[in-house]
Amino acid sequence: MQLGSTIFKYNNDIYRYGGYGFFSSRNFIIKYDFTTNEWESIILKSNLVPKGRYDNSFLLNKDEFVVMGGEGVDPLNRQNRNKLNDSWKFSFKNMRWNKVASDEYFKYFNSLFFNTKNGVGSIKGSKAYLYSNEDLSFKTYDVSSIILKISSRFKMYFFNDLYHFIVKRNNKMILMSRTKKELFGSSTSIRHIDKNTNLKVIIVLVFFSIIGLIILSIHQYFHYLEITSNQIKFKNNKTNLSNDEYRILQEFLSNQYILENNIIQEILNKEQYERSHNIRLKNKFISQLNSKLQFIFNNNITNYIQIQQSSFDKRYKRYFLNLENKKLITKPKPANRKSTYLLIFSIIFLILWIELELSFFKSLFNVS
Repeated sequence: MQLGSTIFKYNNDIYRYGGYGFFSSRNFIIKYDFTTNEWESIILKSNLVPKGRYDNSFLLNKDEFVVMGGEGVDPLNRQNRNKLNDSWKFSFKNMRWNKVASDEYFKYFNSLFFNTKNGVGSIKGSKAYLYSNEDLSFKTYDVSSIILKISSRFKMYFFNDLYHFIVKRNNKMILMSRTKKELFGSSTSIRHIDKNTNLKVIIVLVFFSIIGLIILSIHQYFHYLEITSNQIKFKNNKTNLSNDEYRILQEFLSNQYILENNIIQEILNKEQYERSHNIRLKNKFISQLNSKLQFIFNNNITNYIQIQQSSFDKRYKRYFLNLENKKLITKPKPANRKSTYLLIFSIIFLILWIELELSFFKSLFNVS
C-alpha cells in the first residue's frame, strides 16, 4: 500500500512518508516501532497536510523533513497520475506541515534525485537542476558528458564536497568522484522561488479593492444625490437644506420616491395657521425644494417633484420624486465611511486567511 514511498531516518528512528497503493497515494507519515515490530501512524497537531504522493524527492534539514515534487493520483480519474509542482516541510519539533512554495520546476524532482550541499538535484534530459533549500532557488546546468554516462541503476551521492557516482565502462562498474565545478560547470540560469507570493496576493486584493472603491466613488459622483442634515449635493453643486426639506427628502427615500400629499402636509403643518394657509405653505415649500433640485442638477426645465393621483383614492394626490435614473442617498458621516472601508478590508483579509490558512502565512515568513 506504500510503493514508491520515502523512507528516512530521524533521531535513530525509521520513518516512511507517502507511497502508492490500490489506486490512491498516501499523505501520512508512519514510524517503525522496534518494540512491536509494527508501523505506527504519527499524530499531527494541524489539519493541514500536503497532497498524497510517491516517487518524490526529499531532504532532511535539522528537525525538518522536506518533500518536493513526485506524483499523485487524480481523485476524479484514478487511472491518471499527476506530476506535483509543490514543496512542503514537516517539523518534527511542532509536528506540523507547512507549505514551502509551488513552482513548475518541482515537477522535475522524483525519487532519482541526488543530494547536494544545501539541497537536492535532478537530471531531466540534457539539463540538471540543483535546488537550494537555503535561498529557495533553482540553478540550471547543461549536463556534461560524464553525467550522461552515469548508471541509472545507482543514485549519485554528495559527501565531503564531492559527488560520488557509478559509470559503466567496458562492462565494468566504476565508482567516480567529481567536484561540483567538474561535474556541472557554471549554471546557465537561476530561478528564485517567489516567497512573497502570498503577500502579493494580499497586495493584489487590496489594489483591486481600492480600484473598486474608486469606481464606486466615481459612480456615486455621477449618479448619487447626497443629502445630509443641512446640505444637498450632486457632483460639485451643493446647497443648504432646512430641517423640513431634509425630513421630506428622507421620507421620499424611505417610501421609494413617492409620498402621499397628506403625509407631506402633516409634516409641514403649523398649529398656529389655518388649513388653507398650511396648504399654501406646503405648495410653496414644494416649489422651493424643486427649485433647489433644479439648481443642483443645473436644469431649470424639469420638475423633479411631480404631482400624481393617489393610488388609493383618486380625489387625493401624491408627489413623485423624479431623479432621472439618479439615486438619492444619505451621505454617511466620515467616521462611518471610514468604518465601512475598514470592514471591506477586514473581509478581504478574512477570506484570504481562510483560503490560504494560517500555516500558509507562516510559510511566508519561513516559520515552522
